Parts: sequence; C-alpha cells; structure tokens
Amino acid sequence: MYRTREVVERLAVNEEKVMELYSVFGDVFPEHRQFWKDISGEEKRHAGMLREFGNIVDDRDIKLDLDYIKPESLEKSISFLSGEIDRAKNKGMDCKQAFELARTIEKGIVESDCFKIFNTNVKDLVTLFGALQADTRRHCQMMDEKCEIICKE
Repeated sequence: MYRTREVVERLAVNEEKVMELYSVFGDVFPEHRQFWKDISGEEKRHAGMLREFGNIVDDRDIKLDLDYIKPESLEKSISFLSGEIDRAKNKGMDCKQAFELARTIEKGIVESDCFKIFNTNVKDLVTLFGALQADTRRHCQMMDEKCEIICKE
C-alpha cells in the first residue's frame, strides 16, 4: 500500500520535471523565454505546495483515492518527462513541437483529475488542491492560445 506522503512526493517530483522541461524550453527558444520562465515558476510553486501538504499529511486523516491516479502512472510520467528534457536539451524539437508537447502535458494533468486523488474535507486542503487544479486548467488554456498562434505558422 502506498503511503500518502510517498504519493505526494512523486506528484511534487512530477511537477518539478514539468518545471525543468519548461525551463529548458526557455533556454532553447529565447524568443519565448519569459513565457516559459513564468510558467516554469508556477510549476515550481506547485511542487512546493505539494511538499507543504506532505509535511502536514501525517497530522491529518487523509485517504488516497487511487482511482484517479496510479503511483505507477506517476513513475511513467516522471520517466517520460526526463526523456523529453533530454530531447529538448539536445534541440530534438522545434518551437511548435515544444508548445504542442506542453499542451499535451497540461491537458493530461487536467484530464487525469490527479488532484482528486485526495479524499478530504479539510478546508485548507480542498483549497490547496482546487488551486492546483485551477492553475493547471489555466496553463492548459495558455498552451491552447499559444498553439493557436505558433502551431499554425
């Protein structure tokens, strides 16, 4: 059985991998550096929020609902992101592909409803996970808007 803290840590690591990928995109595509820097900073904040939750989780009665996300899926996601980071560093994709990949990543997070993994009615935690989900939906919309412009060129 996976402990809540372990799953939270893997979610945080996943967010950090997304942050790292977006940061690399900022280096590889300097014409969009500020966009990638801003969104990378938000991903870093998400990882911090998850870790903050992980620090208090032992003090609360929180149950995991593994119907929303499997721990094995997190490991696959982290591995996939590591490969995409390497590919981006080696300039293995163009700007259009970078935005399309980011859009796919953000949509995947939204569609997986992974932040619903926590079955809680603790107000602060409901707020935290709601904020993470809202930010991810906003990121998804931002990627859609960027792809409307960049991916059609």
